[in-house]
Amino acid sequence: MKIYSKIDEIIKEDAGNRNVIPITRRNTLYDAAKSLLDAKEIVIVTGFYIERMKTGETDGPLGAAFLAQALEKLSNKVTILTSPFNAQIMEAAIAELQLSAELLIVEAGEELEIFPQILSNPSITHLIALEQMGTALDGNYYNMAGMKISIPVARFDSLFVQAREKGITTIAIGDGGNEIGMGSLYSYLFSKIDKNWILNITPVDYLITAGVSNWGGYGLMASLSYLVGQPLLHDPQDEKRLLQVVLDAGAVDGKTNMKVMSVDGLPIKKHMEIIDQLHKTITDRPMVGTQQI
Repeated sequence: MKIYSKIDEIIKEDAGNRNVIPITRRNTLYDAAKSLLDAKEIVIVTGFYIERMKTGETDGPLGAAFLAQALEKLSNKVTILTSPFNAQIMEAAIAELQLSAELLIVEAGEELEIFPQILSNPSITHLIALEQMGTALDGNYYNMAGMKISIPVARFDSLFVQAREKGITTIAIGDGGNEIGMGSLYSYLFSKIDKNWILNITPVDYLITAGVSNWGGYGLMASLSYLVGQPLLHDPQDEKRLLQVVLDAGAVDGKTNMKVMSVDGLPIKKHMEIIDQLHKTITDRPMVGTQQI
C-alpha cells in the first residue's frame, strides 16, 4: 500500500495554508479506487459559488472533467450534475475534452423531480462529489471566510443521503470542510477549526481530502491508473489548457476572486507540479497485474 500512501502525501500538501486537511483513514484512496473497478454508471457532482463574482470557481470543474475523462476510458458512463451558476463552465470543459458525459443542470426546487429519476436508474453504482458546496448544520451554505452564501442552489446533499440508503457507493473530495462529504469528519473538524459553523454534515462512504480538491480527483485517477495498469491521469500541459478554457467560460479563482491562471490562490505552475509528481509516483514502480513489486 506504499504507493497509495505516497499519492495521498502528494495531494495533501497544504500549499494554501488552510490548516484543515486532517489525516484520513489509511487506504481511503485505494478503497475508493478499488470500488470503481466494479462501477457501471457514475454521477459526478461539482460546483462552488463565489458570491462576490456571481460565478463558479476553478477548483472543481477541472477535477470533475478530468475524472470523467478517466472513467470514460474505463468504459463507464458518466453524468455530471451542477448548478446554473456553473453551467457554462462545465459545458466548456466537457466540450474541450470531447467527453461523452451528459451534463444535467439542477436548479433549486427541482430536487424532488430530478433526484428520484437519477436514483431510479439501477445501473448507477457510484456518486462522486468533487468540490461541491454542502449544507452546514443550520441548513445554510458557507464559504471559507465563514460568510453565508445567499444564492438558492439545489440541495445535492439529499442526493447523497438517498444514494447511501439505496446502496449506491458515495465518494467525496474536499479541501476546506464545507464541501459535501466532509460530514464524515464533522466531529473531528468541529474541534479543529475556528469557523466551525461552515462545516458540512453529510457523510459518504469514502472521503478524500486534499490541499486542493482538484488534486484529490487527480489522486483518485492516479490510484486507478496504478490499479488497472492503464494511463488515466492527464498531462500537466492539459491542466494548463483546460484552466484557460474554464476561465474563458467565466470561472474565477475561489481565493483571489480573479480570472487568472491559478486555482485556490496557487499559480498554475504548482498544479502542474502536483500532476507531474503523481505521474512519477505511479510510473517509477514496476507492476505485475494489480500488485506492487
